[in-house]
Amino acid sequence: MVLFVTPKALLAGNNERKSSVITAIVTVLTLFATSFAVSDAFGQEQVSEFTVIEGEEIKSNPVAQQILQKIEESKRIMAEMLAGKPVLTEQQKLVEEQRRIVKERLEADLKRMDKDYESYTPRNSFAKFVSSVDPNFHDLYWDQFNYMDEKIKIARIAKQLALADSATYEEAQAEYIKYASLTRVEMVKLVQDLNVKHGFADQRMQNIFDEYGKLVRYENDKDEAVCYGCEYVDADALLAKANPDSAESTITFVSAEIKKNADVKIESPRDATVKRLEDKLDSLSEQLASDSDPKAQQELVKSIERIVSLLDRLKKLE
Repeated sequence: MVLFVTPKALLAGNNERKSSVITAIVTVLTLFATSFAVSDAFGQEQVSEFTVIEGEEIKSNPVAQQILQKIEESKRIMAEMLAGKPVLTEQQKLVEEQRRIVKERLEADLKRMDKDYESYTPRNSFAKFVSSVDPNFHDLYWDQFNYMDEKIKIARIAKQLALADSATYEEAQAEYIKYASLTRVEMVKLVQDLNVKHGFADQRMQNIFDEYGKLVRYENDKDEAVCYGCEYVDADALLAKANPDSAESTITFVSAEIKKNADVKIESPRDATVKRLEDKLDSLSEQLASDSDPKAQQELVKSIERIVSLLDRLKKLE
C-alpha cells in the first residue's frame, strides 16, 4: 500500500520532531541545573558541620597534630625540591644514616691505627735513629732527611698525575723513580754543601775533590802528586812534631776550627725540579712552534699539559 503525503503534512511532521528535540534538551538542562543546586546545597550543609580547632586545643588533638605534621613535611619536601635537593625516602634515609655511622667508625679506627703506629712513620723512625748519634750532627742528618722527603713528595705527585693521565702502573712507577732518584753526583754535591753549611768541612778543601768525591789520581804519585791543602797547613810545624829527635815528638791530630756557615744555600728539590721543568717547557714550546706534523704536535701538546700540571702542583707544595 502506498501513502501519498502532501508537502504541508511533511512540514508539519518535521515541526513535531523539532519540538520533541527541543523539549528533550530543555529537560536535560533542567536536570543538570537541579543536580548542581542540590550538590551546592549539600556542600554548604557539610561545611557547616566542620569543627574549628584553635589555640591550645590543637596540641591535645591527635588528628590535628597529624595534619600539622603532614603540612610541615610537605613544606620541607617542597623547599628541598625548589633548592634542587633530592627528596629521600625513609629507606634512603636509613641507608644514609648507616653510611654516616660506618664512616665515623672508619675514621675512629684510622685515628687509632695512626696512634698505634705513630712511632713507625718515616720521620719518627728517623728521629729515633738521630737521637742515638752525637747531637752535633743532628742538624746535618735532618737536612739530609728533609731533602729526600721533599723529593719523595714530588715523586708521588708525578706518579698521581701520570695515573690520572691514563698511564699504566709501570709508566707511573717510572715517573716516580725518575723524580725520587738521586744520582751519585747530586749526592756528593749535597753532602759537600751540608758539611760546609754545618761547619764540618771547609769550602776550600771541598773544592779539591772532584764531582765524584775523589781526589785527582796521578800515575806517579811520588813525582806528580800535589800536597792537597798544604797551603792551609803549617807543614814545618807538623814535621817538627813528627821528628823522632824532637822533644815534642808525639802523635797529634790536626783539626781546623770551622764554624757553621749560614750563607751556604742548599737548593731544594722543588726549586731544582721547577727550574728543570720550566726549561723543558720552553724547549717543548719552541718545538711546537717549529713542527708542522699534526701527530707530533699533539704529542707535544700532551707533554706540555703534563708539565704545566706538575708545575702547578709543585708550586703549591709545602
